[in-house]
Amino acid sequence: MNTTDSALELDETQGCTVLRSVHGQGRIDGVLLTMTLRQAYRNDSRVDIEAVYTFPLAWAATLLELGVEIGGKRLAGQIVEKAQAERDYEQAIDKGDAAAMVERAGRDLYTVSVGNLKPGEEAVVELRYAQMLAHDHDTLRLVVPTALAPRYGDAVAAGKLQPHQVPQTDLLASQDFALELGLAGAAAQGVIRSPSHPIQFARSGDEVRVSLAGPALLDRDFVLTVEGLPQSSFAYMGADPVRPGEYVVAGSFCPTLAALAPALAVHADSRVQATMDAMSDEELQTLLRLSRSAGRSVVNLQEDGLRNEWARRQQRQQHQRGQHLALKVLVDCSGSMAGASMAQARAALAVLLEQLDATDQVSYSRFGTSVEHVLPEVTACGRRHLAALRQAFQQTDADMGGTELARALKEVVALQQQDADGRLLEHPADVLLITDGEVWDVEGIIAGLRHSGHRVHSIGVGAAPAQSLLQELAAATGGGCRLVHPGEDMRVAITELLQGLRRSVPVKPCMMLGATGHGGTVTRLQPNQTLTRWVRTDHPPERAPVLVFEPMDGASVTHEQPLPPDCGMHAPVASWVPGDTLARMWAQQMLLEIESKDEARQLALNYRLLSEQTNLLLVHERAEGEKATGMPAVAQVPHMLVAGVGGASSAFVPLQCSIELPAFSLDIDCEHIAFQRKSASPLEHPPAWSTHPVPGDPAWAGLLHEFDQAAHRHVEFKDAIEDMLACYSSEFVDELFVQALAMKREALVIWALVLRHWADVLVDSNPLGEASNRMLQAALQPLDEGERQAALQTVQQWFADGRLVPR
Repeated sequence: MNTTDSALELDETQGCTVLRSVHGQGRIDGVLLTMTLRQAYRNDSRVDIEAVYTFPLAWAATLLELGVEIGGKRLAGQIVEKAQAERDYEQAIDKGDAAAMVERAGRDLYTVSVGNLKPGEEAVVELRYAQMLAHDHDTLRLVVPTALAPRYGDAVAAGKLQPHQVPQTDLLASQDFALELGLAGAAAQGVIRSPSHPIQFARSGDEVRVSLAGPALLDRDFVLTVEGLPQSSFAYMGADPVRPGEYVVAGSFCPTLAALAPALAVHADSRVQATMDAMSDEELQTLLRLSRSAGRSVVNLQEDGLRNEWARRQQRQQHQRGQHLALKVLVDCSGSMAGASMAQARAALAVLLEQLDATDQVSYSRFGTSVEHVLPEVTACGRRHLAALRQAFQQTDADMGGTELARALKEVVALQQQDADGRLLEHPADVLLITDGEVWDVEGIIAGLRHSGHRVHSIGVGAAPAQSLLQELAAATGGGCRLVHPGEDMRVAITELLQGLRRSVPVKPCMMLGATGHGGTVTRLQPNQTLTRWVRTDHPPERAPVLVFEPMDGASVTHEQPLPPDCGMHAPVASWVPGDTLARMWAQQMLLEIESKDEARQLALNYRLLSEQTNLLLVHERAEGEKATGMPAVAQVPHMLVAGVGGASSAFVPLQCSIELPAFSLDIDCEHIAFQRKSASPLEHPPAWSTHPVPGDPAWAGLLHEFDQAAHRHVEFKDAIEDMLACYSSEFVDELFVQALAMKREALVIWALVLRHWADVLVDSNPLGEASNRMLQAALQPLDEGERQAALQTVQQWFADGRLVPR
């Protein structure tokens, strides 16, 4: 294992741009969150820079606005088709103007680029988003992601980020964080806690104001919980300005066990339902036998109604007892789990062991670079199996290297599942995954699990787990996801998860607006699990939304069916949401379902949404005397080390935590700190072209690759070249220097010509990114077009004569 990481080395970029702070200001009304984040930048260098910052936003958030304050002006961003936005951004940079662009790299990952930030200049990037929060049981949970831990794999190969956008971690980075929240409606009536940060709050009328109780840093996600909510269902309504006269209605429901118990049953005729409800089980069985023998004519009740009533009672009793568990437990034991995350994982396994009984069936696997199936058979939890599980759980540690999650899930899905008689189980076991989720290949992992028939339930651990993977796995497989901060009680999380699995039922939920139903897709729902439904309507609803379930055999259930008042099925009168926020949130949900790229692009443009095909862009046109000159140096904003990783810092919040984590040694290798992006430094290994041939000329393709990597670690072209040359022989450098003297040109200009020439020749395998191309363009600016063409002809002749060959 390599024990150094180029991402952790000090370089010029750390002195050029500073993300000084992030300040959040938001409001929670019921379960609707609106949040504004202000990112403050300052260029402390002597050169113009382009600040690049890749950061997370809340899961399933809808980014509504981009604003930038620069040069005493505040500008608003516009949604522009992606290709056009990139062209306009580069043109603004070329003209010496300032520009800002936000791109989407995943469901919860974004990159902001602030170009032509002049020396000493400050800029504030303001992002406003909205999110429908989830509440489980009687607790509302808010997460404001602020930290981004290094992830395993290749972000560029995953197709979401360019090389200069891949986030890096700097042990010396320090960025301030502040937050203020207003809680209104039901959210203001609960018990407010934060397991991640010390907080303070004050009540003002019907609203509660929450803020941090002291200084904070961007080294952990902010988590807020509101317990004891007085209601469990919420409804919102807003106008759709894109389609005048139409409205969007959102309903958030949290059905209780009482509401789900009859969901599988076919309801009998309302005229005889009361008669059957009054019967004892013995009377109902007797009547059912008589009905079968009398040709379905006894007491004017049909046999199928009696049979369905009996089934309903059996299902209700089984629901109260709970189903047995069939689990394939899979634990992440990679280096990124060292420290607080692994302590949480072991705590989760200990609680799981206590919750199992003899009817449950469990296998156990752990993974890192490889996969180890410690107990590969899904076996009933007798005393011998429980003892083996206990020993295996106690020996679990973060000692298995990388995070090959896709391979681990594939192997776990393939494990055999047999009952006590050796017969294959009819239904596949659920997968219980415990991980921090720090991997890049999210889409590849999802694609491999989507049609496996296995539900994946994830426990996300650590101070900043990767929500994108864990939430996507849950959505794609019908499983669940619980994110547990080190300051939260793992016992509660595991207990509630297992109880939900034991009592989950397949249902077809439908939201009723008046006499009209919307929805009806089959899902497996757990008690006290949030269901959010979105509906478009051409008139304001006269009645509050109601959630009902269609029986699995297709028979209808009307909205008139009486339901317990506390079952989480009836939303209150819909709250009016001004502006276009709700309509844009609805459109964001629709983008996930549309398969046509043309339709998705048009929807994003109509509703001004950031998407895979659209960017947020703004341009600040400077006065002639204030324009930047030359090409800005790309300066990537590093992330702080996530709290609790490897024990390097603490994610524990005194007086607010249910689990106190032990201290860990600071004597750790880089796998525990930055996880290397699980890749080696190019300065300590042979050049890429010597081990990974590239079509065309592998030597020069490898050299271009090395230069591209160096360009993202440095601001100056000279320093990037020196970094690259660490991999090449002195003979080649000496020859290039001799040729430069012959042309009476500086060696740096010759290097720029050489690299530009081979980038054009190797067009199919050219790895140069935006930062590299800008460096080359800036280095070649001293040459006019005629000089450049003459110099290029000379360079081409050198190669034709075989005088320049890297060794």
